Amino acid sequence: MDAYGTDRPVGTLEELREQGMDPTKFGSCSQRSPQNKGCPWFKFCRFRDHRDQVGGKRGPANFGVRIILSQIEGSAADEKIMPCFDYYYSGLYQRQRQSAETGEVIKILAMEGEPRLIKSRKTVRSHPKPVPGCLSCAEGKCYLREDAFDEVPVPPFERAGKVYALHGEAARMREEMMFEEDHDRERAALAKQMEGMGGRPTSKPA
Repeated sequence: MDAYGTDRPVGTLEELREQGMDPTKFGSCSQRSPQNKGCPWFKFCRFRDHRDQVGGKRGPANFGVRIILSQIEGSAADEKIMPCFDYYYSGLYQRQRQSAETGEVIKILAMEGEPRLIKSRKTVRSHPKPVPGCLSCAEGKCYLREDAFDEVPVPPFERAGKVYALHGEAARMREEMMFEEDHDRERAALAKQMEGMGGRPTSKPA
């Protein structure tokens, strides 16, 4: 998401309005209409029982899912944490519907707020301390990495106001960087022009 909008829901429609966010630019956990981006899967969302727990206003939620590839693909297993709408955006919804034919196993393990822990994959250094016999360690250049797992609860979905503020700040910083880059290009162009005239610029452009 950026400060100019996103199709992905960032909260409930009520939360968008409270934060002054335009529902025609930002997605929300609500039915789509010409005046509201809403969510394209709102009507048939498989998470609606969780979504509608509090007067239909709970909004997007994170969940944990286990994915086991088919035997042909090696039967590798992984557990992921993602927001409810990414179940559809990522293709997991379609893959689960086809699982009888493909042999994949896709199982929802837990929703946010539930006690079940999810194995979260992370990458760590293989040799956090120098290992005898490792030439790279001896040279201080050992960057070997390997997968490790933490067992964590499904974290709550970040609500619209916080996400909007964070991305608004990111957008502001991008605009400042673009301004500085434009300013640098102007100075470089002026320096090149003056060099071609046999002189040097005496001042920086305003």
